[in-house]
Amino acid sequence: MTVKTLKNVSGSDIEITRLGLVVPASEEISIAVQNHTLLASPLTIDEITPFVESEDLVINDGTEDLPSDVGLAHISSVQGVVREHNDITLLPAIGEAAPEIAKISNAVVGHCLLVGEEIFGQTRIDNLAGGDVIFQMHLTINNTVADRWIQYEVSYFTTTGFDEKACNTPDGTVTIGPVEVPTTAFGVFEAQCVIPASAWENGEKYMFLGVKRVTATGKTAPTNDPVTLRYCKEYFKKLGV
Repeated sequence: MTVKTLKNVSGSDIEITRLGLVVPASEEISIAVQNHTLLASPLTIDEITPFVESEDLVINDGTEDLPSDVGLAHISSVQGVVREHNDITLLPAIGEAAPEIAKISNAVVGHCLLVGEEIFGQTRIDNLAGGDVIFQMHLTINNTVADRWIQYEVSYFTTTGFDEKACNTPDGTVTIGPVEVPTTAFGVFEAQCVIPASAWENGEKYMFLGVKRVTATGKTAPTNDPVTLRYCKEYFKKLGV
Protein backbone atom coordinates (compact mmCIF):
# COMPACT_ATOMS: atom_id res chain seq x y z
CA MET A 1 0.00 0.00 0.00
CA THR A 2 1.26 3.46 -0.86
CA VAL A 3 2.03 5.49 2.27
CA LYS A 4 2.10 9.28 2.30
CA THR A 5 2.94 10.89 5.60
CA LEU A 6 3.39 14.61 6.28
CA LYS A 7 5.94 15.26 9.04
CA ASN A 8 6.04 18.72 10.57
CA VAL A 9 9.61 19.25 11.73
CA SER A 10 9.13 22.94 12.45
CA GLY A 11 8.23 24.60 15.73
CA SER A 12 4.80 25.77 14.55
CA ASP A 13 1.59 24.13 13.40
CA ILE A 14 1.16 23.88 9.62
CA GLU A 15 -2.33 24.21 8.17
CA ILE A 16 -3.12 22.59 4.82
CA THR A 17 -6.48 24.17 3.97
CA ARG A 18 -7.07 22.10 0.84
CA LEU A 19 -6.92 18.95 2.96
CA GLY A 20 -8.79 20.49 5.85
CA LEU A 21 -6.14 19.52 8.37
CA VAL A 22 -3.47 20.93 10.63
CA VAL A 23 -0.17 19.12 11.13
CA PRO A 24 0.88 20.00 14.69
CA ALA A 25 4.42 21.13 15.36
CA SER A 26 6.88 18.21 15.63
CA GLU A 27 4.16 15.70 14.75
CA GLU A 28 3.13 13.76 11.66
CA ILE A 29 -0.08 12.81 9.90
CA SER A 30 -0.56 9.95 7.43
CA ILE A 31 -2.94 10.79 4.61
CA ALA A 32 -5.71 8.23 4.13
CA VAL A 33 -5.61 6.42 0.79
CA GLN A 34 -9.02 7.80 -0.19
CA ASN A 35 -7.54 11.31 0.06
CA HIS A 36 -4.48 10.66 -2.13
CA THR A 37 -6.22 12.10 -5.17
CA LEU A 38 -7.00 15.33 -3.33
CA LEU A 39 -3.43 15.42 -2.02
CA ALA A 40 -2.11 15.09 -5.59
CA SER A 41 -4.28 17.93 -6.96
CA PRO A 42 -2.35 20.94 -8.31
CA LEU A 43 -3.92 23.33 -5.78
CA THR A 44 -2.90 21.13 -2.85
CA ILE A 45 0.60 20.70 -4.24
CA ASP A 46 0.90 24.48 -4.66
CA GLU A 47 -0.06 24.92 -1.02
CA ILE A 48 2.30 22.26 0.32
CA THR A 49 5.33 23.01 -1.86
CA PRO A 50 6.63 26.06 0.07
CA PHE A 51 6.61 24.08 3.33
CA VAL A 52 8.46 21.16 1.73
CA GLU A 53 11.01 23.37 0.00
CA SER A 54 11.69 25.20 3.26
CA GLU A 55 12.11 21.77 4.93
CA ASP A 56 9.47 22.58 7.54
CA LEU A 57 7.38 19.72 6.15
CA VAL A 58 8.95 16.38 5.25
CA ILE A 59 7.29 13.68 3.15
CA ASN A 60 7.73 10.09 4.30
CA ASP A 61 6.79 7.06 2.17
CA GLY A 62 6.41 4.69 5.10
CA THR A 63 10.05 3.64 4.88
CA GLU A 64 12.12 6.80 4.84
CA ASP A 65 12.03 10.57 4.78
CA LEU A 66 12.31 11.72 1.17
CA PRO A 67 14.37 14.57 -0.27
CA SER A 68 12.14 17.55 -1.05
CA ASP A 69 11.95 16.99 -4.83
CA VAL A 70 11.27 13.27 -4.42
CA GLY A 71 8.74 13.98 -1.68
CA LEU A 72 6.80 16.37 -3.91
CA ALA A 73 6.87 13.83 -6.73
CA HIS A 74 5.62 11.19 -4.30
CA ILE A 75 2.52 13.15 -3.29
CA SER A 76 1.93 14.55 -6.80
CA SER A 77 1.28 11.04 -8.15
CA VAL A 78 -1.76 9.20 -6.79
CA GLN A 79 0.22 5.95 -7.02
CA GLY A 80 3.30 7.52 -5.45
CA VAL A 81 6.97 7.19 -6.26
CA VAL A 82 8.86 3.93 -5.94
CA ARG A 83 12.49 4.17 -4.91
CA GLU A 84 14.37 1.14 -6.16
CA HIS A 85 17.76 -0.35 -5.43
CA ASN A 86 18.61 -2.71 -8.26
CA ASP A 87 21.67 -4.61 -9.38
CA ILE A 88 23.40 -3.51 -12.52
CA THR A 89 25.53 -5.54 -14.87
CA LEU A 90 29.15 -5.41 -13.79
CA LEU A 91 31.93 -6.25 -16.22
CA PRO A 92 35.70 -6.57 -16.01
CA ALA A 93 37.47 -3.66 -17.64
CA ILE A 94 37.69 -4.00 -21.43
CA GLY A 95 39.17 -0.62 -22.32
CA GLU A 96 37.64 2.76 -23.06
CA ALA A 97 34.69 1.43 -25.04
CA ALA A 98 33.58 -0.96 -22.30
CA PRO A 99 30.31 0.91 -21.56
CA GLU A 100 29.22 0.28 -25.15
CA ILE A 101 29.08 -3.47 -24.47
CA ALA A 102 27.63 -3.20 -20.98
CA LYS A 103 24.42 -4.75 -22.30
CA ILE A 104 25.98 -8.20 -21.79
CA SER A 105 23.49 -9.85 -19.45
CA ASN A 106 25.82 -12.02 -17.36
CA ALA A 107 25.87 -9.99 -14.16
CA VAL A 108 28.83 -10.35 -11.85
CA VAL A 109 27.57 -10.60 -8.28
CA GLY A 110 30.81 -9.35 -6.83
CA HIS A 111 34.16 -8.31 -8.31
CA CYS A 112 37.39 -8.03 -6.34
CA LEU A 113 38.68 -4.63 -7.40
CA LEU A 114 42.36 -3.85 -6.82
CA VAL A 115 43.91 -0.40 -6.95
CA GLY A 116 44.17 0.64 -10.61
CA GLU A 117 41.44 -1.72 -11.82
CA GLU A 118 38.20 -0.54 -13.39
CA ILE A 119 34.86 -2.18 -14.08
CA PHE A 120 31.77 -0.92 -15.85
CA GLY A 121 28.08 -1.16 -15.14
CA GLN A 122 24.85 -0.20 -16.85
CA THR A 123 21.34 0.50 -15.68
CA ARG A 124 18.15 2.09 -16.91
CA ILE A 125 16.10 4.78 -15.22
CA ASP A 126 12.40 5.02 -16.09
CA ASN A 127 10.39 8.20 -15.60
CA LEU A 128 12.91 10.02 -13.47
CA ALA A 129 10.97 11.98 -10.88
CA GLY A 130 13.65 14.61 -10.40
CA GLY A 131 16.78 15.34 -8.45
CA ASP A 132 20.14 13.65 -8.21
CA VAL A 133 20.81 9.94 -8.68
CA ILE A 134 22.64 8.20 -5.87
CA PHE A 135 25.14 5.54 -6.88
CA GLN A 136 25.73 3.07 -4.05
CA MET A 137 28.46 0.47 -3.77
CA HIS A 138 28.08 -2.29 -1.22
CA LEU A 139 31.53 -3.43 -0.23
CA THR A 140 33.11 -6.20 1.77
CA ILE A 141 36.76 -6.33 2.75
CA ASN A 142 38.89 -8.69 4.80
CA ASN A 143 39.86 -5.88 7.08
CA THR A 144 41.94 -6.94 10.05
CA VAL A 145 43.73 -3.57 10.21
CA ALA A 146 41.84 -0.70 11.82
CA ASP A 147 43.31 2.05 9.63
CA ARG A 148 42.30 1.09 6.09
CA TRP A 149 41.11 3.52 3.43
CA ILE A 150 39.56 3.19 -0.04
CA GLN A 151 38.80 5.60 -2.84
CA TYR A 152 37.06 5.31 -6.22
CA GLU A 153 36.77 7.43 -9.33
CA VAL A 154 33.35 6.97 -10.93
CA SER A 155 32.92 8.02 -14.56
CA TYR A 156 29.31 8.38 -15.65
CA PHE A 157 27.77 8.32 -19.10
CA THR A 158 24.10 9.07 -19.79
CA THR A 159 22.11 8.53 -22.95
CA THR A 160 18.49 8.52 -24.12
CA GLY A 161 18.78 5.15 -25.85
CA PHE A 162 20.83 2.06 -25.34
CA ASP A 163 23.02 2.48 -28.41
CA GLU A 164 22.44 6.14 -29.18
CA LYS A 165 25.66 7.51 -27.80
CA ALA A 166 29.35 6.80 -28.11
CA CYS A 167 30.59 6.25 -24.58
CA ASN A 168 34.31 6.73 -24.92
CA THR A 169 34.13 10.14 -23.24
CA PRO A 170 32.23 10.39 -19.94
CA ASP A 171 29.83 13.20 -19.12
CA GLY A 172 31.63 13.65 -15.84
CA THR A 173 33.38 11.99 -12.95
CA VAL A 174 32.65 11.78 -9.23
CA THR A 175 35.02 10.73 -6.45
CA ILE A 176 34.01 8.41 -3.64
CA GLY A 177 36.31 8.70 -0.69
CA PRO A 178 38.69 8.56 0.89
CA VAL A 179 36.47 6.33 3.04
CA GLU A 180 37.73 4.43 6.06
CA VAL A 181 36.41 0.88 6.05
CA PRO A 182 34.95 -0.72 9.19
CA THR A 183 37.27 -2.52 11.56
CA THR A 184 35.12 -5.66 11.47
CA ALA A 185 36.72 -8.31 9.29
CA PHE A 186 34.57 -9.08 6.24
CA GLY A 187 32.13 -6.38 7.33
CA VAL A 188 29.73 -5.10 4.69
CA PHE A 189 29.32 -1.36 4.31
CA GLU A 190 28.23 1.17 1.74
CA ALA A 191 29.95 3.99 -0.09
CA GLN A 192 28.03 6.32 -2.37
CA CYS A 193 28.38 9.22 -4.75
CA VAL A 194 25.87 11.48 -6.42
CA ILE A 195 25.29 11.80 -10.16
CA PRO A 196 23.95 15.38 -10.50
CA ALA A 197 20.44 16.09 -11.75
CA SER A 198 21.98 18.08 -14.63
CA ALA A 199 22.98 14.76 -16.24
CA TRP A 200 19.28 14.09 -16.89
CA GLU A 201 18.21 17.36 -18.49
CA ASN A 202 17.64 15.94 -21.98
CA GLY A 203 15.48 12.93 -21.23
CA GLU A 204 18.32 10.48 -20.68
CA LYS A 205 17.20 7.02 -19.61
CA TYR A 206 20.36 4.92 -19.54
CA MET A 207 23.38 5.34 -17.32
CA PHE A 208 26.73 3.69 -17.81
CA LEU A 209 29.28 3.76 -15.00
CA GLY A 210 32.99 3.15 -14.93
CA VAL A 211 34.24 2.47 -11.40
CA LYS A 212 38.00 2.65 -10.89
CA ARG A 213 39.72 1.99 -7.59
CA VAL A 214 42.57 4.42 -6.87
CA THR A 215 44.97 4.97 -4.02
CA ALA A 216 43.25 6.88 -1.24
CA THR A 217 44.41 10.49 -1.33
CA GLY A 218 46.77 11.38 1.48
CA LYS A 219 46.48 7.98 3.13
CA THR A 220 49.38 5.65 3.79
CA ALA A 221 47.36 2.70 5.06
CA PRO A 222 47.28 -0.47 2.92
CA THR A 223 45.03 -0.07 -0.11
CA ASN A 224 45.57 -3.23 -2.14
CA ASP A 225 43.30 -5.65 -0.30
CA PRO A 226 40.57 -6.76 -2.67
CA VAL A 227 37.21 -5.11 -2.19
CA THR A 228 34.08 -6.82 -3.47
CA LEU A 229 31.88 -4.44 -5.43
CA ARG A 230 28.35 -5.57 -4.74
CA TYR A 231 25.70 -3.25 -5.96
CA CYS A 232 24.81 -0.33 -7.92
CA LYS A 233 22.58 2.59 -7.20
CA GLU A 234 19.37 3.95 -5.89
CA TYR A 235 16.83 5.72 -8.04
CA PHE A 236 13.18 6.51 -8.10
CA LYS A 237 10.47 6.43 -10.72
CA LYS A 238 7.00 7.79 -10.97
CA LEU A 239 4.19 5.27 -11.27
CA GLY A 240 1.27 5.52 -13.65
CA VAL A 241 3.11 7.58 -16.26
